[in-house]
Amino acid sequence: MTSHSLVHSIISNSGAIKKNGGSSSLENYVLKLDENGKLDASFLPTIAINREYVPFGRTGVTTDQYLKVGEVYSNLTGIRLPDDGTLIAVSAQNSAANTFDIEVRINGSLSSIATVSVVAALGNHDSSFAYPLFAGDYVAVYCSGTAEDPVVLLRFEAV
Repeated sequence: MTSHSLVHSIISNSGAIKKNGGSSSLENYVLKLDENGKLDASFLPTIAINREYVPFGRTGVTTDQYLKVGEVYSNLTGIRLPDDGTLIAVSAQNSAANTFDIEVRINGSLSSIATVSVVAALGNHDSSFAYPLFAGDYVAVYCSGTAEDPVVLLRFEAV
């Protein structure tokens, strides 16, 4: 397949990129071929992926409590997300071998959208989440069980 027919196939069949514009940002790009009929890479669209890390924590022994963002307790308000994004990872650490769950809660709900369990250990993490969140959502972190000096890092991804 020549690069010209490959580009034509992408334009015609994918629906993600159209030759003469469209409604989404990717659809407004025109793929350009150089004088030899090859794809000119300088005209390819790029997609920026932004990853943000948000720390939560608390000093001392923490049992069944919300964690803080800085010096602000996160229960019922948490952090308000300015943009749509996806929760992709949660990391939890504490200063002694304890057993507890870290629960990520949204919009004042008592149910968890993501949980990381620490079982008789200093910490644990899970980077398998793909939970969609939306601009205006409130995110709070709850420690269920007992941890000492817990620190939690949430990783969000936005496009």
